[in-house]
Amino acid sequence: QKRRRAVTDIQMIFQDPMASLNERAKVDYIVSEGLLNFHMYKDEADREAKVQKALREVGLLPEFASRFPHEFSGGQRQRLALARALLFDTPIYIFDEATSNIDMESEEMIMNVIRELSKTKMILFISHRLSNVVDSDCIYMMKDGIVAEEGTHEHLMRKKGAYQHLFDKQKELESYAANMSWNESLKKKVV
Repeated sequence: QKRRRAVTDIQMIFQDPMASLNERAKVDYIVSEGLLNFHMYKDEADREAKVQKALREVGLLPEFASRFPHEFSGGQRQRLALARALLFDTPIYIFDEATSNIDMESEEMIMNVIRELSKTKMILFISHRLSNVVDSDCIYMMKDGIVAEEGTHEHLMRKKGAYQHLFDKQKELESYAANMSWNESLKKKVV
């Protein structure tokens, strides 16, 4: 009973989606596994409709349900893990580095889902990329396993502490990377 409640009250999306996706199962089963285990559907048509809706919510086509996880990019796999979690409609979602090491399109799609969820659900978002936590109600910056700073983004930026320093450095690196990418695309056009 306690395990069932934990599963139906909290959903977690991990950094490595393949660790939680059964590589031998098709997407249809993977996404609907919780529905099947907890009998959270009326009939087969209802289950299929819920899977298709969850896939669309994360920007994946319903026909992807017949594929296997290895047929997807890392970002698409992360979206599959998110689709599975969304089917539970839990009050709490935990995202543990869920947007690291994925393509920009998938990251933006996942961040949009997280922003939408945060309007009605409790979100615990663990991230090293501070630009993803800017809109959070409360940010806790950890250092050596303890909370070093806490507050909203604006509060932490005014404080001019470690958070502000790290945020500015990350922005600087992102700007540099964007400029390098732009310069490379110019070189290709000139040649």
